[in-house]
Amino acid sequence: KKQKEPRFAFMTKSEVDHLEDGYRWRKYGQKAVKNSPYPRSYYRCTTQKCSVKKRVERSFQDPSIVITTYEGQHNHPIPTTLRG
Repeated sequence: KKQKEPRFAFMTKSEVDHLEDGYRWRKYGQKAVKNSPYPRSYYRCTTQKCSVKKRVERSFQDPSIVITTYEGQHNHPIPTTLRG
């Protein structure tokens, strides 16, 4: 049986759902959460051969909080962004 990747969850007060963390992500799904009006979004890292995933959802108890759960660890440095 494959060992589960470590998970890390962060709770952040934010008005936007998708927080900038330096990595590049591709959204691959969204699901309704039981007993919550807020959906959960699923992302995976866009770097080839990196299997890190994250899910993002808004807290039902406190809608000003965004819960981001990372699964796995990146096997590459944070991509450098070319912003002028």
